[in-house]
Amino acid sequence: MKAIEAGYSVVFMTMNGLSHLLKTEERLSRSRNKMNRLRNCDA
Repeated sequence: MKAIEAGYSVVFMTMNGLSHLLKTEERLSRSRNKMNRLRNCDA
């Protein structure tokens, strides 16, 4: 939570959700958009 308070971008999701996004990213624009947001988060 300190990262959020410090202004970092974060994403919370389950491993199952991440797995689904990775499998469907090339076929579903919704998954592609979510993956783009995930990749743009501060790491």
